[in-house]
Formats: sequence, C-alpha cells, structure tokens
Amino acid sequence: MALTRATIAPASVAEEARIAAAMASRFCAALASADADGGLKNFLDKSRAELVELNGGAARAGAVGEDWIAVSRALCRVGDELAAAAGDMANWSVAPERFTLRLAKLLQAMLGKTAETLASFGPRAQSGLVQAKADGMELQAVFRRARGAALESERAVESLKLREVFRRLSEAGAAADKAVEGLAWILAEGERGGGRAH
Repeated sequence: MALTRATIAPASVAEEARIAAAMASRFCAALASADADGGLKNFLDKSRAELVELNGGAARAGAVGEDWIAVSRALCRVGDELAAAAGDMANWSVAPERFTLRLAKLLQAMLGKTAETLASFGPRAQSGLVQAKADGMELQAVFRRARGAALESERAVESLKLREVFRRLSEAGAAADKAVEGLAWILAEGERGGGRAH
C-alpha cells in the first residue's frame, strides 16, 4: 500500500500518543510507589503541561482532516480521564488495589502500542492496533469485574470512591479504544485509496 496523505500520521498526533502513553506509565508508577498519595500528587503536577499540549492537539490535526481530529480528541480525553482518576484518588485518599493496578497496566499497554504504531504508521501498523484493541477489551472486562466487586463491598463510602475511580479508568480505556478504531479506519481508507482525511 502506498502511503497517502490519509495514512501519513501527523507529527502532532504521534506526539500526543507519546504523551498519553507517558502519562499512563507515570500513573502506573505512582500507583506502585511506596507513597502512592504523594506519587499521585506528583503525577498531577507533572501532567499539567501535558494536558495543555493534548488539549491543543485537535487544532493542529485539523490541517490533515477530520479523521485525525477525532483521534487527537480521543487521546486528549485519555489524558483528562487519567488526571481525573489521579485527582480523585489523591483527594479521597483512595489506596491503589488490585483492580486499579490492573486497569492502569492495561491502559499503559494499550497506549504504548498505540504510540508505537503511530511512530511508524503504515501498512504494517494493523497488527499493533489489533493488540491495542485486545488490551482495550480486556480492560473493559476487568472494569466490569471491579465494579461488581465494589458493589459487593460492605464499606459503602469506600465502594463509591472506588467505583468512580474505576469508571474514570474505564472511560480512559474507551477513549483510547476510540483512537485505535480511528487509526484502523484511516489505514483501511488508505488501502482503498479514499478516506475523509484527504
């Protein structure tokens, strides 16, 4: 497949994917640290500039078409939901537990594959997107199990807090999945020689 304008990843979108993946990695590191509360606050401090960068991405992607704008917006939402999850955990003193860690790890893997795919976007990118999609499906399955476990908890307040954190991470995963689907569409349209991104 010859690369067309539709299938050449804009540098700005590739950078946004790298930023989102880096945020997910730092979020996982914060959860795994001995001082998770301090780690989450540090994560939020370091993420402010990145969120500004992500929020400006759609305008930069506009020059190459609406499909890339959709991918950019999805990556921006990933960053927003990650920051919201970290903020909720820090403000409510929610300690990381097995479901939080698993959801974060799956999101990290998903975004890592997406960033790698965008760094070398082209005919062979589909396999990376398939792997990212599989991580996204597993993330949503873990979310359903986590939500069910929280509902069974006898500690009502803690359960409510955890469910909100789980929801935030699920929303981040759904946004990442939307970015993956957008990239798959762009590749498919490139193979057909069409696409709204022209």
